[in-house]
Amino acid sequence: MQLQSFRKMIFVLMGVLLLTVSCVYAQTAEEYVSLAIANINHGDLTQAISNCDKAIEINPRYAPAYNFRGFAYYQQGRFYQAIPNFTKATEINPAYVEAYNYCGLSYLLVKDYDSAWLVVHKIEKLGNVVNPDLLNALKKESGREK
Repeated sequence: MQLQSFRKMIFVLMGVLLLTVSCVYAQTAEEYVSLAIANINHGDLTQAISNCDKAIEINPRYAPAYNFRGFAYYQQGRFYQAIPNFTKATEINPAYVEAYNYCGLSYLLVKDYDSAWLVVHKIEKLGNVVNPDLLNALKKESGREK
């Protein structure tokens, strides 16, 4: 048992070291978003937002930076901050289905059902699949089918 605990501790420490070293060398928007994704996976949402901010400073037209910043806000329950980030990601890349789905979920969670339905219709208009959890919850909460 002690060896297994030691291995887990070493694995965690190596991950922290990798993130620390990577932060020093990140120079592109893509690299900062990669760090943000790692931050999200490790539960460090504040650092993820910071890394997305840096990515946006470098390249304000990089849609994934807005999407993952929105996702970090979403994970924090800060839906009103998440929505404009998801929206910006879809403005930059109108085919960004993941951003649309999380935008719709955010609208649903703040009980703005009309806006959530607009997002659903946009996803469908693009010929993409709406997240079934979003669609089912929206139908139930809004009392509408479309």
